[in-house]
Formats: sequence, structure tokens, C-alpha cells
Amino acid sequence: WKNKRWSNINSLNEYIQKINSGKIPIVFREELNGKHLMFEYIFLKLRTYRGINLNKFHKLFGKNFYNQYQDEINMLLEDNWAVLNNGYFKLTQKGMLICDEILLHFA
Repeated sequence: WKNKRWSNINSLNEYIQKINSGKIPIVFREELNGKHLMFEYIFLKLRTYRGINLNKFHKLFGKNFYNQYQDEINMLLEDNWAVLNNGYFKLTQKGMLICDEILLHFA
């Protein structure tokens, strides 16, 4: 949220104790920027059936998605793991089956 990521305490009892004592139950905090933010966007959007809106990607990051990841995209298109269609880059049904493995190409 707002380029920040955090994790709360795993233990429900400790979580409740922190809340009851007026403390925030966060154990990990991170601010995303640059490449981390771009990968996070790719990671989240490729997990959807709509995929990555190429215009929105350019507006958010000032980069052309295709130019930035040309080799990776071409490989995925050739193997029918992904498609470019109507301004979106998205995984095919076949690609969705190995989404986590595909995402490694963008890390």
C-alpha cells in the first residue's frame, strides 16, 4: 500500500497483546522503489487474466515494457506462454500454469 509492504506478528496471542497495549504488531517493514516497485507491478498483474496494461506501465515507470523486457517477452510469445493483445501483455492459460516460473524472468 502506497509503495510500502509490511508483515504483522504471526502469533494471534502476541498480535492481540500488542494491540491491547497500544503497540503496532508489525515485525517487518519495507518501502518499495525503482526496480522493486516495477517487479511488484509485473508480479501482481501477470497473476491476473487481464495482464499488464502497457500504457499504464509506461505512465507509472516511464519505460516501455516491451523495450525493457524484449528478450523475455519474445521467448514467452514464441512458446505460447503469453500474448500481446489490445495494449495488454498477459499470460495464456498454459502460461498461468507456470506463472511463478515465468515471473523469475522479470526479476
